[in-house]
Formats: sequence, structure tokens, C-alpha cells
Amino acid sequence: MAGSVFLALGWSVPAWAAATLDLMGQIALGATFWLCLVKLLNCVAVPLPAGAAFGLSRLAFAVLVLQSATPVAVTSCMLAEKYDARADELAGLVVVSTLLSVLAIPLLFGAVRLNQRLECRQKFGRMSFERRAERHGEQ
Repeated sequence: MAGSVFLALGWSVPAWAAATLDLMGQIALGATFWLCLVKLLNCVAVPLPAGAAFGLSRLAFAVLVLQSATPVAVTSCMLAEKYDARADELAGLVVVSTLLSVLAIPLLFGAVRLNQRLECRQKFGRMSFERRAERHGEQ
């Protein structure tokens, strides 16, 4: 609808908006989306056994999982531009991985928090049950 208004009035979209829309249009091609999805899944799957193998604390493990799920860095796009290495495709990866991380990071954060709450409930739930039993036994 807005495109029809712009066309009828002879207006043009600002360059920054056109570039953003073009990059988002690359999502429709699918290759960028699937590549970013595979990156996200690998960056979540790899820290799980690594955190267990190194015996990380719950906080360190949560940081590892969340940090690995962050989007592709914009710095890599600037380096690709400098070295003439397909910066346009990399810019598409940055946009798509950022959009995916908007959904993935809150979900991962919720999963990490839920896991921590369940562990605390298991640990402290037993302790509080034992304390209640002791109190009732003393009375």
C-alpha cells in the first residue's frame, strides 16, 4: 500500500531504507536464512558438551550459551569491504542473524533461567522439606 503511494507521488525511498529492504529481501532467497539458522544451531549445540566437559559453573555456562548465540559481527562486514570479499553477502548474514537472534536470545535466556530455577528448586526444595521435617519433629 505504501509502495503504491510512493510510486504515485514520485517519491523515493531513502538510500538507507532501500539498502535495508534489499538485505531483508535476500532472506527470501533462503540461502542466507538457512546459513544463519545452521550457525545459530551449531553455536548452541557446541557449548552444551563443551560446558559439561570443562565443568563450568551455571553462570559461566549460561554466559557461554548466550554469547555463542549472538549475531554475526558487523566488524566482519567492514573487513570484507576492505579486502573486497563479498561484503554484500556478508551484510545479508549480519541482517538475518540479527533478526534471528532477536527471537533466539530471549528463548535461550528463558531456557537457561528455567534450567537454573529447576536446579535450585531441586536443591533447595529438598533442603526446605528437610527443615520443615526437622521443625515438626522438634515440636
